Amino acid sequence: METQKEKILNILSDGNFHCTNEMYASYIADPRTRLCEIAKSGIELEWRWCQTHPHKKSKEWRLVQKVAPSLPDQNAQPREFKQMQLA
Repeated sequence: METQKEKILNILSDGNFHCTNEMYASYIADPRTRLCEIAKSGIELEWRWCQTHPHKKSKEWRLVQKVAPSLPDQNAQPREFKQMQLA
Protein backbone atom coordinates (compact mmCIF):
# COMPACT_ATOMS: atom_id res chain seq x y z
CA MET A 1 0.00 0.00 0.00
CA GLU A 2 1.25 3.48 -0.90
CA THR A 3 1.96 5.85 2.01
CA GLN A 4 0.73 9.44 2.02
CA LYS A 5 4.29 10.67 1.51
CA GLU A 6 4.69 8.39 -1.50
CA LYS A 7 1.38 9.67 -2.92
CA ILE A 8 2.58 13.26 -2.57
CA LEU A 9 5.93 12.44 -4.19
CA ASN A 10 4.11 10.73 -7.06
CA ILE A 11 1.91 13.81 -7.53
CA LEU A 12 4.94 16.11 -7.50
CA SER A 13 7.15 13.82 -9.60
CA ASP A 14 6.40 15.64 -12.88
CA GLY A 15 8.20 18.79 -11.65
CA ASN A 16 5.12 21.00 -12.02
CA PHE A 17 3.35 22.92 -9.28
CA HIS A 18 0.39 21.14 -7.67
CA CYS A 19 -2.20 22.71 -5.36
CA THR A 20 -2.77 21.10 -1.99
CA ASN A 21 -6.40 20.62 -3.11
CA GLU A 22 -5.11 17.89 -5.42
CA MET A 23 -3.53 16.18 -2.42
CA TYR A 24 -6.74 16.42 -0.40
CA ALA A 25 -8.55 14.88 -3.39
CA SER A 26 -6.10 11.96 -3.15
CA TYR A 27 -7.32 11.32 0.43
CA ILE A 28 -4.30 12.82 2.15
CA ALA A 29 -5.83 14.20 5.34
CA ASP A 30 -3.21 16.86 6.09
CA PRO A 31 -0.75 17.29 3.24
CA ARG A 32 0.97 20.18 5.04
CA THR A 33 2.26 17.79 7.69
CA ARG A 34 3.43 15.27 5.10
CA LEU A 35 5.13 18.03 3.06
CA CYS A 36 7.02 19.15 6.18
CA GLU A 37 8.08 15.56 6.85
CA ILE A 38 9.26 15.19 3.25
CA ALA A 39 11.29 18.41 3.49
CA LYS A 40 12.80 17.36 6.83
CA SER A 41 13.90 14.11 5.19
CA GLY A 42 16.14 16.13 2.86
CA ILE A 43 13.99 16.51 -0.24
CA GLU A 44 13.94 20.09 -1.49
CA LEU A 45 10.47 21.53 -2.15
CA GLU A 46 9.35 24.88 -3.48
CA TRP A 47 5.99 26.59 -3.00
CA ARG A 48 3.99 29.51 -4.30
CA TRP A 49 0.51 30.80 -3.68
CA CYS A 50 -2.04 28.88 -5.72
CA GLN A 51 -2.39 30.17 -9.26
CA THR A 52 -4.65 27.34 -10.41
CA HIS A 53 -7.79 28.10 -8.42
CA PRO A 54 -9.64 31.38 -7.80
CA HIS A 55 -9.32 31.11 -3.99
CA LYS A 56 -5.56 31.89 -3.97
CA LYS A 57 -5.37 30.88 -0.29
CA SER A 58 -3.74 27.50 -0.78
CA LYS A 59 -0.18 26.79 -1.74
CA GLU A 60 1.09 24.96 -4.77
CA TRP A 61 4.13 22.75 -4.34
CA ARG A 62 6.74 21.18 -6.58
CA LEU A 63 9.92 19.17 -6.26
CA VAL A 64 13.10 21.17 -6.76
CA GLN A 65 15.17 18.01 -7.18
CA LYS A 66 14.50 14.56 -8.52
CA VAL A 67 13.74 11.96 -5.87
CA ALA A 68 15.22 8.49 -5.59
CA PRO A 69 12.65 5.64 -5.68
CA SER A 70 12.52 5.55 -1.85
CA LEU A 71 12.43 8.36 0.70
CA PRO A 72 15.81 9.41 2.14
CA ASP A 73 16.91 8.45 5.62
CA GLN A 74 14.85 10.11 8.39
CA ASN A 75 18.11 11.32 9.99
CA ALA A 76 19.11 13.38 6.94
CA GLN A 77 19.74 17.09 7.37
CA PRO A 78 16.47 19.07 7.15
CA ARG A 79 16.03 21.43 4.23
CA GLU A 80 14.26 24.74 4.12
CA PHE A 81 11.21 25.44 1.98
CA LYS A 82 11.82 27.94 -0.77
CA GLN A 83 9.19 30.42 -1.86
CA MET A 84 9.20 31.02 -5.56
CA GLN A 85 9.97 34.61 -6.46
CA LEU A 86 7.52 35.93 -9.02
CA ALA A 87 8.93 38.19 -11.71
